[in-house]
Amino acid sequence: MSSLEYYEYQKKVYRRKLLIASAVHILKNSSRKKDQRWHVRPIFKERRRLDHYTTLVKEYQLNNSAMFFNFMRMSSSNFEDLVSLVGPLIYRHPYRPDILSPREILSATLR
Repeated sequence: MSSLEYYEYQKKVYRRKLLIASAVHILKNSSRKKDQRWHVRPIFKERRRLDHYTTLVKEYQLNNSAMFFNFMRMSSSNFEDLVSLVGPLIYRHPYRPDILSPREILSATLR
């Protein structure tokens, strides 16, 4: 094997090692970024079921008007009137499935 052939051989080996190392680096970093970006804590997955609007406000509004008045400091009909007035101004377009409704925003603001 001449020195030129040996040099070419070493060059190919170096390129292969560099290719493998860069592939491993890319795979490690891409999987880590994916996990970080899409990680959601379990409490936030259950937000729709456990938030104050679903558990308290709707329940009081439907079943117990005195408790609703005590909680929101207004009657249910006044709350609905306020939602109809302010709702279009605070409505958010649902680009994501977890966007708050105008009723939820208003109840959190008034509370």
